[in-house]
Amino acid sequence: MLIVGLTGSIAMGKSKTASIFKDLGYKVFDADQAVHDLYANDLDIIKDISEICPIAIIDNKVNRQALSECIAKDSTIIKNIEAVVHPRIQILRNEFIKVAEQQGSEFVLLDIPLLFETGREDEVDKIIVVTTSPEIQRQRALDRPNLSKEKFEWILSKQLSDSEKRKRADFIVDTSVSVEDATLQVKKIVAILDPS
Repeated sequence: MLIVGLTGSIAMGKSKTASIFKDLGYKVFDADQAVHDLYANDLDIIKDISEICPIAIIDNKVNRQALSECIAKDSTIIKNIEAVVHPRIQILRNEFIKVAEQQGSEFVLLDIPLLFETGREDEVDKIIVVTTSPEIQRQRALDRPNLSKEKFEWILSKQLSDSEKRKRADFIVDTSVSVEDATLQVKKIVAILDPS
């Protein structure tokens, strides 16, 4: 079974691309959603984060907005947060892969926003990078609630450039045209990854 990494910079259309794979019947592990679930439900994670950044805990959950403000003020704490969260995500991901393998999947998709930035290319067999034009990316990002121009620029500065990601990709999905067009690109990739 192939393990395929799906990545792309902010507002490139990665979540939509992941949902296209899901709609076609393929299994997708969403690292971002897994973190979201841990922040809402995992009492050990919530306790550990409260010790790193007390203001991030609101209503006995980790508030991502408050946490990102905490990180913006002190970027050194991100390593502590990753040390808490990443091992748990690794366990969940391994369980997901094991189940998919038992079910006879040809490949699974790991939706990992910071695949390159966290040096995890070696954990996957193939890499799909989702891309669009800088103009569309910017417009999509600034259309999001709670995302200011400054925060968008800050996030971009922390991510590997789109051109560099595309150079390292095995496959590219360009979401600039339409969902239908992106779906056709995904179907071509699926035909290669799952020729059966």
